[in-house]
Amino acid sequence: MISTIVFDYGGVIEKKDRDLIQDIAEYLNITKEKWNEVYYTLNHLCNTGGKSGNEVLCMTAEKIGVSEEQLLNIKKMIMES
Repeated sequence: MISTIVFDYGGVIEKKDRDLIQDIAEYLNITKEKWNEVYYTLNHLCNTGGKSGNEVLCMTAEKIGVSEEQLLNIKKMIMES
């Protein structure tokens, strides 16, 4: 029986055959550094349990100005990684 599922996004256990953050940045036509700058200013909210990973992703997307369609595509990219 599976009792725990872990989703990693920050590169700790991310697969090395694909750079997901780079893929997201290219999709949004921004730099990887820009994505990281915004995401990592909010990431602590997820780490402390105040927000879910999905909420932090949505907050990041909102600060960058991502459309709802783009956000759905980013979520799909994350799930497929």
